[in-house]
Amino acid sequence: MMFVLTEAAPSPRPPVALLNNNRAEFDTAKVLQMLPDNWSMQLISQFLSSSIRKTVNGSRMLRVEHMLARGAYLQTKQEAIECCSNVVSLTDDSSCAVCGKGFSEPTFARYPNGVVTHVACAKNKSVCPVTGKLFRTVSVTTATSK
Repeated sequence: MMFVLTEAAPSPRPPVALLNNNRAEFDTAKVLQMLPDNWSMQLISQFLSSSIRKTVNGSRMLRVEHMLARGAYLQTKQEAIECCSNVVSLTDDSSCAVCGKGFSEPTFARYPNGVVTHVACAKNKSVCPVTGKLFRTVSVTTATSK
């Protein structure tokens, strides 16, 4: 009688358990490249389904973040358009709401509540110097009279 000793194929159980229990730790593409050809996809189905869920969730979250940023951008753009669409007419009789002097320079500052001042009199862009009303800093417009 003759016995031939051959090396047994290693059991896939420990690596499969490692993959299925630590799904977030592994790069799916690298794992798939390193799998032995004789392994069935069923062995790592938990890992694969979890990896796909994680990838899809990440993609959806990026899309949500993108759409939120786009919404914030459009809202800011709308506020800027509304702010700039209000026409300000300065006549020879127009005067600064803070110091009371006329406008000799072609530049002025206009607050969202309609208060018009010299640029130098507009100390705080977020607060109306006359009413004390608080505005966001993007709402103050510095313009040039025509």
